[in-house]
Amino acid sequence: MKLSDEEIAGLSRLEEVLFAYAASRRDRMVREGLRLAHYTSAENAINIIRSETFWLRDTRSMTDFREVEHGYAMLHEYFADQAKLRSSTLH
Repeated sequence: MKLSDEEIAGLSRLEEVLFAYAASRRDRMVREGLRLAHYTSAENAINIIRSETFWLRDTRSMTDFREVEHGYAMLHEYFADQAKLRSSTLH
């Protein structure tokens, strides 16, 4: 179902009223091209960095399967960029 421009404007206004701080932080991230993801504790983040492995959650317990699609796209983009960098430095 596609929302009308009026419905989108109404939802945006509602978000500004109910979630003003979160909306302003999100808008700043978008404006500055920043990325944010938080799915673990600091201790686990350090363990992930030290072990140099990706830790993935059981997709059966996710409320939104798009999380998996987004994660795959981010990994694909990262490794494609790395391959381009390696290729350009070899020539």
